[in-house]
Amino acid sequence: MIKKSWFVLLLMVCVAQAQMFGQDYIHLKELYPDQPVVVLNKKEEIVVSYKKSKLGINIKVTEELMYMDNTARSYNSGSVYHGTFTSINKIKAHSEIPKEGNPGKYRKKKVKSFVSTNVNSTGIFYDDQKELGFQYAGLVEGAKTVLTYEESVSDPKFLGRNFFSYAMPTLHSVVSISVPENVKIGYELINVDTNVVKYSVVKKRGNTTHTWEGRKLKGNKAFGNGVDMSHYVPHIIIYFKTIQHKDSLETILLNTQALYDWYYKIVKDVNGVKSEALKSITDSLLADVNDIQEKAKKIYYWVQDNIKYVAFEDGMGGFVPREASLVCQRRFGDCKDMSSILVEMLKYAGIKGHLTWIGTRDLPYKYSEIHTPAVDNHMIASYDYKGKTVFLDAVGSYTPYGFTTAMIQGKEALVGVSEKEFYIREVPVVQKEKNVKIDVVQLELEDGQLEGEGKVTALGYAKLDFVYDLININDTKKKEKLVSLLHKGNNKFLVEEATFEGLSNRDKSLQLLYTFTLGNYATTYKDELYVNLHLDKSLRKKDLYLEKRGGVAVKFNYAVLDTFKVSFKIPKGYALHHTPTDESFKGEDFGFSVTYKKTKNEITLETIYYNNLLTMHEPKFKDWNKMMVDLSAAYQENLVFKKQ
Repeated sequence: MIKKSWFVLLLMVCVAQAQMFGQDYIHLKELYPDQPVVVLNKKEEIVVSYKKSKLGINIKVTEELMYMDNTARSYNSGSVYHGTFTSINKIKAHSEIPKEGNPGKYRKKKVKSFVSTNVNSTGIFYDDQKELGFQYAGLVEGAKTVLTYEESVSDPKFLGRNFFSYAMPTLHSVVSISVPENVKIGYELINVDTNVVKYSVVKKRGNTTHTWEGRKLKGNKAFGNGVDMSHYVPHIIIYFKTIQHKDSLETILLNTQALYDWYYKIVKDVNGVKSEALKSITDSLLADVNDIQEKAKKIYYWVQDNIKYVAFEDGMGGFVPREASLVCQRRFGDCKDMSSILVEMLKYAGIKGHLTWIGTRDLPYKYSEIHTPAVDNHMIASYDYKGKTVFLDAVGSYTPYGFTTAMIQGKEALVGVSEKEFYIREVPVVQKEKNVKIDVVQLELEDGQLEGEGKVTALGYAKLDFVYDLININDTKKKEKLVSLLHKGNNKFLVEEATFEGLSNRDKSLQLLYTFTLGNYATTYKDELYVNLHLDKSLRKKDLYLEKRGGVAVKFNYAVLDTFKVSFKIPKGYALHHTPTDESFKGEDFGFSVTYKKTKNEITLETIYYNNLLTMHEPKFKDWNKMMVDLSAAYQENLVFKKQ
C-alpha cells in the first residue's frame, strides 16, 4: 500500500512537470537531477577570410542554456569580454519563459541593454579588457536563455583557446574553423576524449572547414584546492602556421622558433639607449664586489626592494617590457618591466642576462608541445652560470636568491639569448628539505590554563608564509596575525609576546620566539586530567572525496617538511596514567609520524609531516585519504594523568 502511494505521488509530480515544462525538461531532469543549469547548445564557428594579403578572423558564438530548478533567477546576469585584440559585434540575447498550461511553449523576452565597463581583474592595476554586461528577464525553473554574438580578432597570433564545456553539463558543443586553401593551421586538443569529441573535415569552394563536435559532455566543477580548470576541462588551441601569399610564404606560429622570432621582434629595441642613472646605481651597488653570483644577488635584491610590482594588461604593453630607465624612474612596473631592469643592470655588471618567458603553474602547456602566446603568462630574467641557468623572478618581493616564486616551479622557461638563439629550461622544484618549519613548544598547566613558550624556525617557502603576512605591520598587528599563523588548540589561543630574527633578511632563516596562553583546553573528570598535545591540527578534514572531485587534481604551493614538537611539564600532584601509542604513515610522496617520549618530569610529542608533491592526481587520493584517517585518529588521542 505504501509503495503504491509513493508511485501515485511520483506519477502526479511527473505529470505536473510535463504539463508545465514539456518533455525536453523532463528528459534533462532525468539525465541531470542535481544540476541547476544545463548547456543545450554551445557553438564557436571561426570563419577566416583572405583579402589584400591579410586575414580577417570572425567568430560566431551561440550559447543556449536551460535552468533546472528554482535557483534560475541567480543566473540572470550575463556578460562577454573584449579587449585590444578582440571586438564584439551583432550581440543579441533573450530569455524564453515557459507558458503555464502550454507545455513546451515559451514567451520570449529580449535583452534591450548592453553596458560596457572596464574590468578590474584581481591583482591587476590596469586591464585593457572590457566587460559587455546584460540582464536576462524572468528566469524561472524550466526557462532558457539564448546568446549570440560575433567576435572579430585583429591579430592571428591571438586566436586563443576554445573550451568545449565549463562547469555545467553540455548536451552539444561545436568548435569549427573555416580557412582558405592558402592558410595552414595547426591545433592541439587538451583533456579531450576523442570518443566523445569527434573530428571531421570538409573541403568546399576553396575553403577547408575543420569541425570538432561533442555530445553529452559532463560538467567540470572547480575546487579551491584544485588545479586550474585548463588542466582538466576539454579544450582546443587552434593556431595559424603559415599564409601563402602570391610571392611569399608568411610564417605565423609554425613552431617554437616562430613564436620566439615574434617575441624577439617585439622586445629587440627595448633598452637600446644606455641609462646613465641606472648605470650609476649599479656601479655604486657593486663597488668592491667581484663574484658573479654575489653581483647578481645584489642586483636582484635591489630590484625587489626598490621596484614595486604593479600589474598592467594594456594591449601590446602586456607583451613588451618598458625601458629600464623608465622603470627605474617610476620605481614600479609589471613582471616584464622588472625583467627589463634586471637584464639591463646585469649587463652593466658585465653579466649577460636574458629575458625569459614562462607560464605559471595555472597553465598546463609546454613550449615543446604548444607554440602560441597561450603557453605563457609571465616573464622573468635569467643568466647562465657554470652550465646552469639561474632564474630571477623579482615579482616575489622577498624570495631569496636561488629560489623562484613558487608559482613557476617545474615549468618550462623560454630563455631568449640572441636574435635567433633561445633555449628551453625547466625551473627546478624546491625540495621539501629547503622548505622547513620547526615549531618547538614548552607547555605547562597553571591555574587550569595552559601557558607556553615557543620557537619557530622557518626557511624557504615556509618562511615566506610568515614574511608576507608580518613584514610591513606594527608589533600589535603582528601579534594579532600570529594568532592565525600559529593557531593552537582552540579559539582561546592568545599570543602574549613575540620577537623576530631574520624576518627581513632573505638569506637567513626566520627565528620566531613567542609566548602564549591557551584557556579551556585541558579538562578534568573526577581525579583525572586530560591533555591533547596535538595543538596543531592544521591537516584535519583534508580528506579528498573522490566521488565529489571528479578526478580534479590537488594543487600544493610547495613541497613541505613540518615538525611540531611540544613538551608538557607533568603537573604537580599528578602522575602519567596513559600515553597514546605512536603512529605513522610512510609514503613515498607524503607521510607523517607521531612519537611520544617521557622523561622524569615531562612528556614530549613530536609530529612530523612531509609532502613532496606540487600536484596530486587521482591515483594518489586513496593513499592520501588513508593517511588522513590515521592522522585524524592520532589527533583525537589524549594524555591521561591521575591525581596522586
